[in-house]
Amino acid sequence: MAKTFAIVCDSSSDLSAAWCHENDVRVVPMKLHLPKGVYSDVVEVSAEQARELLLRGAAMGVSQPSVADFQNAFAQLAAEGFTECACVCTSQIVSITQTNARVAAEAVAKALPIAIEVIDSRTMSAGEGIVICDLVRNRAKGISYAESIDHAKRLVESLTTLIVLPPGQAPRFLPKRTLASRVNGFLGRALRIWGLEAFDAKGAPEVVARSTDPLQLAGLASSLTAVDAERQGRMAFAAFSTGADEMTAEILKTATGMLPKNHDLGTVMTSGAVTVRMGLGAVGIAYAPEDRCVTDPDLPLFRTLTGTAA
Repeated sequence: MAKTFAIVCDSSSDLSAAWCHENDVRVVPMKLHLPKGVYSDVVEVSAEQARELLLRGAAMGVSQPSVADFQNAFAQLAAEGFTECACVCTSQIVSITQTNARVAAEAVAKALPIAIEVIDSRTMSAGEGIVICDLVRNRAKGISYAESIDHAKRLVESLTTLIVLPPGQAPRFLPKRTLASRVNGFLGRALRIWGLEAFDAKGAPEVVARSTDPLQLAGLASSLTAVDAERQGRMAFAAFSTGADEMTAEILKTATGMLPKNHDLGTVMTSGAVTVRMGLGAVGIAYAPEDRCVTDPDLPLFRTLTGTAA
């Protein structure tokens, strides 16, 4: 009997290795470059470990998974008997991960009997995680591969991700930094200016507001989400954080403060790769109309910061 479809993602989805193992999602991880060597994000270095390393001042760089990394993952799935695979990647504007996945998918599909659909989440972190979680839930319900892919793509079109970024971090959000972004980063750090950014329809991060008060920006993020809920109906949302200190917790509480009547999918701590890009102290919220998501209470959920079901 043929197996149901496989699900693959990169580690920018911020889903833990345990969650992915439990829900049979294969992770092709980002690479974390540390003084002692190169390690696989999430797989070898957990979100908590990455945060502790950064708090101790460890130098950490990030690189994307290669074409060969994705080829190996797809070939392994084919060897296990999978004939269909959904691969969800972070926004192609933020990372070349998706390009590498597409090149690998084309090569593997020519040589092996497996169909691979690469989906641009047009976002990252919990936004990307919501798409993966939705695919997991569709698969659990017995929805076909084609229908699940179509559902995921429609979900992507309705996703919104808002991020409160610490001073100087906004220009580092993109992998390549221009001279202007370096100057803006220096000024942001010097003047302690926080940023609120969102992903546009193409998956590019854009500035929504700037302030020296992160709680003001978190309140704006909560208000924007609440306004969308009033216009479009109840929202399914997930929050994410790059840290666990008191200030970050307060920002997180403010960012979700106006959403008690909406569907909370849980809160995740970002992976090492995302934490490096966003900086310690960043907080975000990703959401979509509930009617675009599979929200059955008995199906897999995100995990909270403490590791319990949301």
